[in-house]
Amino acid sequence: EYIPQITVAELEELQAKEPVAVLDVREAGEVEVGAIPGSIRIPLGELPGRLEELRPYSDRLLVTHCKGGYRSSIASSILRRGGFENIANLTGGY
Repeated sequence: EYIPQITVAELEELQAKEPVAVLDVREAGEVEVGAIPGSIRIPLGELPGRLEELRPYSDRLLVTHCKGGYRSSIASSILRRGGFENIANLTGGY
């Protein structure tokens, strides 16, 4: 299945129009240098066991991101397998 890829500029446009949830799958040390305000942080390795924490956000677009884009792509796949439909991956990472 195709998972949409969006840019930072597209994310900003979406956030101005509608509620968007951002899932940060980076590790704690990476988050210390900065994070997208309001993002939800669940490290990729913990994501399969913590999907239920994201159910409250299933009514909006859930955008995954990491440092470079590889882990967030995996996270998007995990979310899709977990039943999340409205998801996208942030290209280029943070």
